Amino acid sequence: MDQKQIVQESRLLQRIYRYTNSYSYIIERKEIHILYVVSNKMKKLISLFLIVFMGAVSLLGCSKSENNKSENEKETITIMAAASLVDALDSIIEEYKKENSNVEIQVSYGGSGSLQTQIEEGAPADLFISAGEKQMDALEEKNLLVEGSRVDLLKNELVLIVPKESKTEISSISDLDKASNIGIGEIGSVPVGQYTKQALESLEVYEQLESKYVFANDVRTLLTWVENKEVDCGFVYKTDAISSSHVSIIETVDASLYDTVIYPMAKIAGREENTQLDSFITYLKGEKGTEIFESYGFTVE
Repeated sequence: MDQKQIVQESRLLQRIYRYTNSYSYIIERKEIHILYVVSNKMKKLISLFLIVFMGAVSLLGCSKSENNKSENEKETITIMAAASLVDALDSIIEEYKKENSNVEIQVSYGGSGSLQTQIEEGAPADLFISAGEKQMDALEEKNLLVEGSRVDLLKNELVLIVPKESKTEISSISDLDKASNIGIGEIGSVPVGQYTKQALESLEVYEQLESKYVFANDVRTLLTWVENKEVDCGFVYKTDAISSSHVSIIETVDASLYDTVIYPMAKIAGREENTQLDSFITYLKGEKGTEIFESYGFTVE
């Protein structure tokens, strides 16, 4: 080791001493061999640094893990909706998910009365869209709706349909006495059945046709019966009729004969906070949702 290297090593040794306060060295054969011992103080500093460093790495790892978890997990919206909404609502959901990939939307379709009962019995649902006010009123009276969340979303119309290419002599409501059977919705639980009864009672023919009625659990089942010629005719919503190429509308029922067909929507109380729910509701009521609903024959409130 030359003199220059020895000087450099000596300076290094002095710097170490200032920070560690402890060193030793041996001069042998005119060459300096530096042996330094790290002081307790320095050990503590190093240990503290390592602890902080490892903690930061650990937190970074956890944060990254949580971020990955958040990115991978999808929020789920659970909806219960009247069967007559199936085509329009499915289309809206498909469009919404194109813009919102981090959400899963599950829908149970059925008769509004049946869905009401399920909600009353504790079935999980974030949102309820009924085809009648009666069912929503019942849930509201039992405090099962989020206060202030109820809105009237849509309107519909009642029509009388027959199978396509039907040979029946039925061409209007006045011909119903010629039918062997008439499909209508279950009066107690299916709104379209309740509207049908109101209309026929207003015309004073409900009781005289009573032996001909075949009751369906929801409007889509009723539509299928008419399509398959299992009944001669049936009362459904206009939106259901125009969704099928296998039925013909023979009369749009006078709207003054029955209550206005309103589809109320409300959030269900007691559910965990869902950040996607309000976003989806806004989409339903917005420009794109309105466009799709109207394309299926609904009137948007």
